[in-house]
Amino acid sequence: MLKNIVAIGLIVLILVTFLIISRNVDIDTDTAKLDENALFIKKNDIGKENTEVSLLDVNVEPQTHPDLSSEVNTNDDFIISCESSKTYEEHLNEFKNNAQNHLKSFKDSTVKEHKLAYILSNTNAKELSRVESLKKFVDEFPQSKLGNWMLLTACGALESNRCDDSLELDAITENGDNAALWFNIANLRAKRNDIEGVVGAIQEGLTAPHYNEYWSEQVALVENVLQDTTPLSYIERVIGAMEVAGGGIWHADVLDFCREHSNRVDIAEACLGLGEKLAKTSKTIILKIFGLAIQDSFYKAHNNDSELVALREQTDKLNEWLTGKSWAKANKLKLYDENLTRGWIEKVKSEGELAASEYVIEEALRLSRDNNYNPCPKS
Repeated sequence: MLKNIVAIGLIVLILVTFLIISRNVDIDTDTAKLDENALFIKKNDIGKENTEVSLLDVNVEPQTHPDLSSEVNTNDDFIISCESSKTYEEHLNEFKNNAQNHLKSFKDSTVKEHKLAYILSNTNAKELSRVESLKKFVDEFPQSKLGNWMLLTACGALESNRCDDSLELDAITENGDNAALWFNIANLRAKRNDIEGVVGAIQEGLTAPHYNEYWSEQVALVENVLQDTTPLSYIERVIGAMEVAGGGIWHADVLDFCREHSNRVDIAEACLGLGEKLAKTSKTIILKIFGLAIQDSFYKAHNNDSELVALREQTDKLNEWLTGKSWAKANKLKLYDENLTRGWIEKVKSEGELAASEYVIEEALRLSRDNNYNPCPKS
């Protein structure tokens, strides 16, 4: 069996690699806490998740790049690389800044979508200020599932509990069949050490019929607003929106709770169910990893070596995939191929990030075998 430190290292490597490559989110090492039992990360940035907007197919004629047009591809692992004066991270920052600059004008807008897009894009806002802005939005638009979701997520990011039970009740009224909402509530209850509240919320989530983390909804919200109000290209809009939408939900408090109360059978079983559901159902890679970490903690406490081996095989697979050259090259190719980006977004919405990323790699490899394919801009 692998040593504990190796397993922890693999999980951390996956988190760091994914965040740096895919979303350009900085890890604040001063707020990260690790121990030998499981992964417990606290982060100041609020988590955000998934808008269901149909994206129209656009036929983009491939361009011929003079430096690569004569290259014959015989390598099965070959993926076209486009030369650029900017790094991948510089492209992402540029797209994010463009999106934010355009959305600043909606600060005083009366249009619901514009208001919410502005709150989402205002990443310079303090966490408490964001909560207050979302409270006002939900008061004005109480039936907004996305607004209620964002409010509870923002509450979960505060160092101390500043949100009362009425916010939870309003969110449940609008979205009570969503397991992810109940897991968000469990995290809030863990923040105030409400033991029965945490267990009850997890159990409600385990029986809820739907699961939606609202990440793609947030991306599509911003992309649609930018489409209606700016001259930005589709790739600039969607990647800018993704950068604005940020990372996943950070269930730091409920993760700590599960570790600290692992000696109680009912809590341990509820937490194991939470971990299994996150790993199986979440559309974001980050929450899948958290799900594996929760299960890892449970099986260590119960000395279940066979399950631990199976979990580590999953983390090994994720680690190998996320750190591979094919993923990095395919990810960069999305900057230049609109059809590839559109297909990827549709996969994110329907099947989640992992399946979408596998699609991008397979499609990039397939396209690169065609010597007439080259989306790179002309010199």
